[in-house]
Amino acid sequence: MKILWCDDDAHKEVKLEGFLAEWNLSDRRNDVIPVWESQKILGLLRSVSDIGLVVVDLLWNQDEQVGMLPHGIKIIQAIREEYPDIRIATRSVISRPDVIAGLVQYFVEHRVSDHFYAGDPSQHAALRREVVVSLAERAGAKLPTALGAGSLRAYAGERWGIVFIVEAMGYLAFWEKSHEAQREWCNVISECFGRCADIVRTHGGFLFRVSGDRLTCVFVAPQIGGDHSELAEAAVEAARECRDLGRTHVTRFNQKNSRLLNSGAGAPHIAIAMEGGALLVHAVDRGSLEDTIVMGLPMTFSRRVVGFSPEYPILIGTGLRRELRQIEAYETRLVTADQRVKELGQNLQVFTFAR
Repeated sequence: MKILWCDDDAHKEVKLEGFLAEWNLSDRRNDVIPVWESQKILGLLRSVSDIGLVVVDLLWNQDEQVGMLPHGIKIIQAIREEYPDIRIATRSVISRPDVIAGLVQYFVEHRVSDHFYAGDPSQHAALRREVVVSLAERAGAKLPTALGAGSLRAYAGERWGIVFIVEAMGYLAFWEKSHEAQREWCNVISECFGRCADIVRTHGGFLFRVSGDRLTCVFVAPQIGGDHSELAEAAVEAARECRDLGRTHVTRFNQKNSRLLNSGAGAPHIAIAMEGGALLVHAVDRGSLEDTIVMGLPMTFSRRVVGFSPEYPILIGTGLRRELRQIEAYETRLVTADQRVKELGQNLQVFTFAR
């Protein structure tokens, strides 16, 4: 397997040697292809068929600033248009947690396997780099697929669907106390959101949007009418897997940073909300704007109830619950007819799972 390293300093021998040592690739010098002109990256991917991993440095002659879009993100966006499945990792010398926090949505949207601080000598970082390389080798090189294949835009129109929201909650309990914990929390959520997006795709859903500390996904049926039980059950299974994943990662974070968390205060946690029903999926193509709009009661319901209480890691609505076959097996229980739900003007209730 070949590894493509994209950095504006990649032509400098000392930088290349540093990268090889950092990634434990010194004995695989011939497998690493350095490229320092961004316009040549796609050409190399097209011409070298066995590239299985792309490592992109984020800052190309840029200083770290809140709100800026690093050139490396633009490179990743271009790669993903032609190569939606190739494994991508990023590295940078960005040290400010608020700058990294602003990039998490791009890491998740474009499925970045991991982000590394350039030159990090820690054993933990070395292990993560080794895992990224090993997973890329196991997966093999990826060929491009048609642009838009399997995208949510292909389902434009009136559909029956499920909106699935995962949100990071409770982190303000420590946010102002430790920059190190901020950075670590951003890494935890980046990994959780990335893996949750993969879980949703595995069960037939689509990543819709990452906005700040919220991941929104959508499951869509081919038509409004008919039996939607299979789609509903797939979404619930994805939610349970995401709940378990988030619980594992967040519990580890909370234990490590327990001194920063006030007793009795809400601890950081992951919350999930889902609802099914009629959706309007609308593809937008206006000048430079290409996006997808999803509207309907499931979207509004899920946004309003997510994070209702740490006691209920998964909340579902009436529309999704009634599509589940053998409902007794799911052990759902009524939580409340919350005021936020009543304001929707619908006869809706909020349920959770007993386990």
